[in-house]
Amino acid sequence: MKKMATKKYKKLNFSVYDDLIFSAARILNLIDQIEILNLNQFLRFDDLHYIDFFASHPFLVFESNQKEYLELIYYGFSENLLEYANSRHIFSNQREKQKIVFALLISKDLIDIKFKKRLVLYPLTGLGIKIVNQFKNDYYKAYKLSAKYILNIIKKASQREIFEYKERWLDKSSQFLIH
Repeated sequence: MKKMATKKYKKLNFSVYDDLIFSAARILNLIDQIEILNLNQFLRFDDLHYIDFFASHPFLVFESNQKEYLELIYYGFSENLLEYANSRHIFSNQREKQKIVFALLISKDLIDIKFKKRLVLYPLTGLGIKIVNQFKNDYYKAYKLSAKYILNIIKKASQREIFEYKERWLDKSSQFLIH
């Protein structure tokens, strides 16, 4: 009798917890960038959510003829991600995940909850700053640059203009289906 060869697959060493830690590190990095730029009005949950999303998917924002696009390509971002094809769906799913991420960051005393004129803000704690200062990974440097570019666009915009930006950027996902 002939032995049949069985293909062995390498086991992936990835867990939901790993994804939460990665997302938490991104949020810490984003909050740090916001605080460095003194744009503390963007430390609200909803603002952090959409800025994080677009900083992670900058080609929904920047066109190939823009300086930012070329620089982000240089830093390792790629528009060849499946996530670009369905950005609205991923945007809303990410919001739910961010609630868990924020709970984790608060429970580990990495971010604080501050109340300012009926706003709830999430600044870094001393421990959060200490952790962010240890980030040396190229991705986090690239992400911080991407976040800075997004913040440069929205920092002078009204809430209505920001809403219009978000809608326009999320609508761009259809162009990634054509490739």
